[in-house]
Amino acid sequence: MPKGNKYCSIKSSNLLEYHFISKFLKRSSQLNFNQLNQKLTLSNNKNNNNNNNNNNNNNNNNNNNNNNNNNNNNNNNNNNNNNNNNNNNNNNNNNNNNNNNNNNNNN
Repeated sequence: MPKGNKYCSIKSSNLLEYHFISKFLKRSSQLNFNQLNQKLTLSNNKNNNNNNNNNNNNNNNNNNNNNNNNNNNNNNNNNNNNNNNNNNNNNNNNNNNNNNNNNNNNN
């Protein structure tokens, strides 16, 4: 067998080996990529869930704060109204007393 042919047969067997190795590498890198992709997707989902939970918690806290503020405002208004009523009553009582005193003095 001439040297050239021997060289060709070695070359073609090397090419075959290269073909299988590259096929294997492509397949394994594709699997690695898929696994990585899955991990990233899971991680993103987890982060999204956490963000959603945080947003929900913040919204709930804001709502609670608003409710508390409203309640405080209502209480303050009620207190002011009560104070005004008391002042009016006191003024009326004072006026009545003054009128009574004047009447007594006149009599």
